[in-house]
Amino acid sequence: NIESLYSNILDDNGIPISNFTVDFNSLTENNSDCIGWIRINGTNISYPIVQTVDNDFYLTHNINKEKNGAGSIFADYRNNFDILDQNTIIYGHNRRNGSMFSNLKYYLDTEFCSNKNYQYFNFYTVKQKYLAEIFSIYKITSEKISINPNYESESDFKEAIAIWKNKSIYDFNSDVSESDKIITLYTCDNNTNYRILIHAKLIPIE
Repeated sequence: NIESLYSNILDDNGIPISNFTVDFNSLTENNSDCIGWIRINGTNISYPIVQTVDNDFYLTHNINKEKNGAGSIFADYRNNFDILDQNTIIYGHNRRNGSMFSNLKYYLDTEFCSNKNYQYFNFYTVKQKYLAEIFSIYKITSEKISINPNYESESDFKEAIAIWKNKSIYDFNSDVSESDKIITLYTCDNNTNYRILIHAKLIPIE
C-alpha cells in the first residue's frame, strides 16, 4: 500500500515525510519560474525547483533571479511539468559549503543508500505529490552521459532504465518498467570530470 509506505517513511527527526507540504502560491508569487519542490531524506536538500527557457540561467542565479554562484535547483528546460515526461531531469551544483545538491554524494556510500528511509524522497509539482523511489546511483564521466526527457520508443526507454540499473553502485532490487515516470538528479563531483546521477521511480500520492 503506497499511502501506508508514504506515511511510514520517517525523516531524521522521526517525522513522516508525508507531513511535508509546499505553499506553491507563495512560491509562484515570488517567482513564476517555480514549478516544483524536492526534499531528500537524510540530507539537507529541501529546495524549490525552477525552470526557464534554457539550462544556463539558473546555474548562476538564485530563486529570486539574483546573480549568485550557488545557482538554483532547476529542471531541464525540455521537461514538461504539466504532464511529466518519461524522465524529469533536475540539476544542482555540488557546493563546497554543503548547499544545493552537494549532499547527493552521501549516496555514494552504500551503507547510507542501504537505509530504507533514505531510498525515498519527496518530489512535488504544482499539480501532484510524488514519492520518488531510488533505483540507481552512480558516478560517470560527463562525456559518457546520455539522458533525455523522452525516448523514441518504449523499448529505447526500457533499455535506458536497464543501463541505469546496471551502472548502480547499489542493487535496490526495484521494480521499474518503461511505463513508469522517472526522475533523474544530476550534479557534478566538484573538480573532477565526473557527475553523480541518481534515478528514481515516481509514485503519485493522493
